[in-house]
Amino acid sequence: MARGSPLSRHWHGTLAVPVMLAGPVAGGMALLWIANATLGHWPLWALLALNLPVALWLWIGAFRAADRVMGEGSTMAGFAAYGSIAATALLISVTLLARDLPSRTVTATGPPQAAPRLPETRQRVQIIGDISYDHFKALEARLATGAPLTSVALESDGGNIYAARGLARLIEEAGLETFVTTRCFSACTLVFAAGQPRRLAPEAALGFHGYALRDSSNYGPIRHVNPEDEARKDRAFLTRRGFSPAFVARVHTTPPPGLWRPTRAELLAGGVLSD
Repeated sequence: MARGSPLSRHWHGTLAVPVMLAGPVAGGMALLWIANATLGHWPLWALLALNLPVALWLWIGAFRAADRVMGEGSTMAGFAAYGSIAATALLISVTLLARDLPSRTVTATGPPQAAPRLPETRQRVQIIGDISYDHFKALEARLATGAPLTSVALESDGGNIYAARGLARLIEEAGLETFVTTRCFSACTLVFAAGQPRRLAPEAALGFHGYALRDSSNYGPIRHVNPEDEARKDRAFLTRRGFSPAFVARVHTTPPPGLWRPTRAELLAGGVLSD
């Protein structure tokens, strides 16, 4: 390539800044835009390998031109040359990031999945195992059928507090009984509290503790909620459901992972059981 060509002169920073901006810089940016838009299906590393040589050629030439004109006293022209470097970097960043943004188009990959179903006998559904959103969706779908339902049987060591709150809302709105067959601990007790009436099998147990906010497998130690605010919501809910203030206070002074397992007499005195 001849030293006197515009491309070579840009590399050495000898082009006049207006010519550089209108020629190599504008042309190089247009080339990068078209390439990134057309080849957006390429792996990111391949697009970077394509972008970097062009970007470096543009940036080095612009730096050299800026230094030259700034040394000659042309401050505005120097700033314009430096600005072209920033503009090129912004163009590359935007076009490369845009290719990785998830599409909003939803493509069906098969028939819609049916909502999970809860075991049911004689108008009583059973919630067994760790409380989850699947339980919530299943109860919501069951209630939507309009078929008679009177009771929810619980057998759980706890689970997702937000799913438990959702289940509690459904049960309260539907006026369902809650019944514990063997055990109902931790978040499960919020679901139990929503029932009317609330009953316990002779050998069954309830287990309470204060609000727990553990590290998440998704978020690690990130705290995206205030534990005190969440505990206040649960205390207000239990009080509204008829639990005595003394019982609610005892619940929230039991630190996790410990469990307070009240006797049947304590449950009756605390307004937890209907009979």
